[in-house]
Amino acid sequence: MEQGIAARVAEQAPAGVPHPVAPLVPVPSPPHRPVARRNLILARVSLAAALTPVVVAAVRALLGGWVPVGESALVAVRARDVLAGSSGGGVPLVGPWAATSAQLGVDVYHPGPLLYDVLAVPVRVAGAPGLVVATALINALAIAGIFTVTRRVAGSTMAALAMALVAVLCWVTGTATLVEPGYPGTVVLPFLLFLVLTWAVLCGETWCLPVAVAVGALVTSGAHAVKLEGVDGHEDVIRHIVGSGVPVMGHIGLTPQSVNQLGGFCTQGRNDRDAERLLGQAHALEGLGCFSIVIECVPATLAARITSELTIPTIGIGAGAACDGQVLVWHDLLGLYAGRTPRFVKRYAELADEIASALERYVADVRTGAFPEEQHTYAIPDEELSRFQEALGPR
Repeated sequence: MEQGIAARVAEQAPAGVPHPVAPLVPVPSPPHRPVARRNLILARVSLAAALTPVVVAAVRALLGGWVPVGESALVAVRARDVLAGSSGGGVPLVGPWAATSAQLGVDVYHPGPLLYDVLAVPVRVAGAPGLVVATALINALAIAGIFTVTRRVAGSTMAALAMALVAVLCWVTGTATLVEPGYPGTVVLPFLLFLVLTWAVLCGETWCLPVAVAVGALVTSGAHAVKLEGVDGHEDVIRHIVGSGVPVMGHIGLTPQSVNQLGGFCTQGRNDRDAERLLGQAHALEGLGCFSIVIECVPATLAARITSELTIPTIGIGAGAACDGQVLVWHDLLGLYAGRTPRFVKRYAELADEIASALERYVADVRTGAFPEEQHTYAIPDEELSRFQEALGPR
């Protein structure tokens, strides 16, 4: 190759005029084609290995006459409601209600809002088999998405490694989680796809952003919107998310995720330039399509001015009473910890001492045998106990 370059330089030089011999810069050789082909074949084999557990689980469930029970039955019922219209409740806004809510005393939901829409038609058309096929297809598409994005960003070798890890994960977690939507682990693979898509966006693959938002909506539990802090440098992100149909709430003033750039947890907008900047950010967020804005830790007069100039609601936290709404972190509000709190916090209870005292009393009762008492245990009828003991015989 170097001889060819030197020959062309000699041909271009005038006759009888010696040409200077420039140093030749070595050109790196392209990847050897057989090696690239081998890596691609390895990646595709790894993809097939990762998809095998999904196929096996689906076939096993279909041939075994699987029917949804427990949490899976709840998912099936709520998925049917999507196409039921107003008489059946309409389109649900949050994930499937989980039976563990009864033990916890609060409503707990499975992932996620889009899961109903994806499962609605298969459940209506094919019943339980449709639920199996649709759930398996979600996981299969997640695996294929991880493979495609990883190969595009990092090459076939990394894609093969990713598929090997996915295959191990599928076999370790159990094949039932790949076809039954009632298992919490059912959305592990879509969540991994979400992480890979986020990584790809950071690597410059901006086309992955709307896909990541859609996948995120599938695996999130009960989220109706996204809240983003700041605006400078985030305009395209906000515009893409709003454009994909996901509501966005803005956040200006003290932004905890970038507190180190602000010099710590301190009040914002206390000079004219900073106040003008925050007012401009508020108008920018409204123009980008945000449905609301959180204003945190700014002077009350500035928050009032921002609120009066916007047509969207403002939610204040340490921003005075003129905002359209107020928010406090409930850990602060209930006093779940001891120590200093921000100036804008009003504590409506001091539960930290109560919690510590309750735990100490519980530990003491267990150690002394005072708990559990008879009122905390279950009994068996005497006649049933007698039959049980007769069946066992004398000890």
